[in-house]
Amino acid sequence: MSKFIKSTVALVAICAVMALLLAVTNEITAPLIAANESAKANSALLEVMPDGGNFEIVDTSSLELPKSVTEVYRASNGGYVFKLTANGYKPGMVIMCGVDANGVITGSKYLSGSETNGAELIMDGRVPGATLENIDGVDTATSPTAPLTVGGYLSAIKDALNAAIILGGGSVDLRTEEEILQDNLAAALPAADGAFEKHFFAEIVDGVDAISRATNGVGYGIVGGNEYHPASGEYILIRASISAEGRIIDCLTLSQKETDGIGSACADETFYGQFDGKTEENYGDIDAISGATMTTDGYKKAILRAFASVKMFEGRAE
Repeated sequence: MSKFIKSTVALVAICAVMALLLAVTNEITAPLIAANESAKANSALLEVMPDGGNFEIVDTSSLELPKSVTEVYRASNGGYVFKLTANGYKPGMVIMCGVDANGVITGSKYLSGSETNGAELIMDGRVPGATLENIDGVDTATSPTAPLTVGGYLSAIKDALNAAIILGGGSVDLRTEEEILQDNLAAALPAADGAFEKHFFAEIVDGVDAISRATNGVGYGIVGGNEYHPASGEYILIRASISAEGRIIDCLTLSQKETDGIGSACADETFYGQFDGKTEENYGDIDAISGATMTTDGYKKAILRAFASVKMFEGRAE
């Protein structure tokens, strides 16, 4: 019995010593391991923001950021690095993107995913220097099989740019295009109670590719009907709702780039509000914009196309 006790005591002592040694070793090596991991992470961050300096992770739990943003790091130079997860050819495309304090992309890098066409690696070198204003102008030519990869990549980069604005105290509309469309239709046709069915045309109405019909039958909501303006090289985009009886319920200019102080008056309610209550027979009976005949005529054509889309949908097209 005495030998058993001695053996037990010895074993306990050995375990205690080993535990102590492990604790001491861990205390010594833990900071080294943490520092090594931090250095690796910092190296990856510096790859997309070479002048970033030091980085600290940002707590985004109280912020509404684009869904693709999974991690945010603040750089000592005032910029941010974003880790994003997007859908490309397949889900799970992970990208890291740096945005400086001026909203300019400093670098981006495809980290992982299931893309196979190489477009993601090509795009790495094309987005640095881009901003939210010109990101849509980035060269997207890669390969015929890569549109999903490129589209997903650029969508994630836009999310990083928008996230940088939010972190800087700005405001960004994070709604999807479909959500914006539904909100526009609901605002144009409140009697529809927010319920619309989207229909696409077998035939083409120039400037309108679809029409949304209120499920309760009160009328139609149309976003588009745009008219190309050769002077500005842009489109006037309108939103219109037309009752089941063929009368304009509401009209609104969503966007335009007409000449400031002249054609830009098409964005003033005193102009577009004139179309409210009009029908196809009298929609042209409005006061033209002084000195902007092309803008006025283009707007009227857009309204006519809205009427034409309803007639085609109802099978009354001539």
